[in-house]
Amino acid sequence: MGLVLFVIVFVMIFLAFLGIVFMLVHWCTHREMVIEDGRPWNYANFETFFKEFSKRTWQKNSEWKDSLFSVAGEQDGYIHAGIIRFSETGMVLYPWSYVRYTLWKQSLLQNMKRNKDLWKG
Repeated sequence: MGLVLFVIVFVMIFLAFLGIVFMLVHWCTHREMVIEDGRPWNYANFETFFKEFSKRTWQKNSEWKDSLFSVAGEQDGYIHAGIIRFSETGMVLYPWSYVRYTLWKQSLLQNMKRNKDLWKG
């Protein structure tokens, strides 16, 4: 019984560790993409991101299924390939905010499929 419990606990800890590593790799990619874009950038939390996001009307692009572009134009804002940009300024989300953003974005994209690919803030 003791060995079985040890194996179960070990597997659970290992899976949690893998999840954290995967999330950090994903976040580091997001961070580097925003920084290497070559434009001004700042760190932000999810609330700040959502406040900026809600100021715009967004549309999906048929070419990039997980990307969003501001209806007012790319200069106004876009979310593409790990880059989040509003008015020519990149936004790097803090790691836990990035996890929240990723879950929120998946839900948003599913809802946009049902609502003609537009989101109005």
